[in-house]
Amino acid sequence: MIFLISCGSKNQQSEYEAWNSGELTVYYDNTLTPMIDTVFKLYQRAFPDIKSNFVSVSSREGMALLLNGKAKVLLQSRNYLKDEDSLKNAFNVQLPDPWEMAEDALIFFVNKNVPIDTLNVSNLCKYLIDYKTQSQFGLNLNYNPEFVLPELNTSVYANFKEMVLKDSKTQRIIKTFSSLDSVKDYVESHPNAIGIAYLSHILGDLRFKPIPLGYLNEKGEYVNPKPVHQAYIVQGLYPFIIKHRIFLQQEKKDIALWFATFISKESYIQKYFKDFGIVPSYAKIVLIKEE
Repeated sequence: MIFLISCGSKNQQSEYEAWNSGELTVYYDNTLTPMIDTVFKLYQRAFPDIKSNFVSVSSREGMALLLNGKAKVLLQSRNYLKDEDSLKNAFNVQLPDPWEMAEDALIFFVNKNVPIDTLNVSNLCKYLIDYKTQSQFGLNLNYNPEFVLPELNTSVYANFKEMVLKDSKTQRIIKTFSSLDSVKDYVESHPNAIGIAYLSHILGDLRFKPIPLGYLNEKGEYVNPKPVHQAYIVQGLYPFIIKHRIFLQQEKKDIALWFATFISKESYIQKYFKDFGIVPSYAKIVLIKEE
């Protein structure tokens, strides 16, 4: 994107300065780390005159800061929860629609040496919600798996509860940890553990493998398990696709809006997301079928 600035126009010069100087604090969902760290560095390199501050918060805390007006920009990996929507309506909080940044996947993963090839989503959900369902029948496993994921205030947990549990209560013991690293360490050292995270959390980590999932699509058609890969996410051939979004306090031409534009639409940022292994929201992706 190129902006042509006329030095003879005071209004245009003022607008340019509003985008390229000043201070900006960006709050971000801590589950976006470390993928988003590189994006922040690229932003700072592109706009050295902006004093930028990037603050890691839990998903819950980030939404609270957005709703009470303290956060001008929030990077978040989920949408509003029911209680947050209720607060918005109760206090008549008017916020613009969030901008999409990239698509990712909520995944189930195991130690690479664990002999699990695929899981069926219907059986998986039934096993988690109905205590009477035995693992050897529902999941085709010869042991009771132990599900582990980040703690309750994370977007991972919120997406798991909404997408997998359908806001029902699980009848299984779920282990939660304060950090993603702790989740990964536990999965690595416990063969019966099934981790729950985002695809971006384990890309390039050869200790783990994501489990392909078979599922029924919206038309009631069965979709065979596919490798958990961006090529199938972009085609919509994965059951739990999540969106990384940018939430703004308001949409006016200022540093916050330009930051959102930069990280959601700038070509080399979109290329970074693609190369990382997730699906950029504003890029043209061409799929080539192998012979």
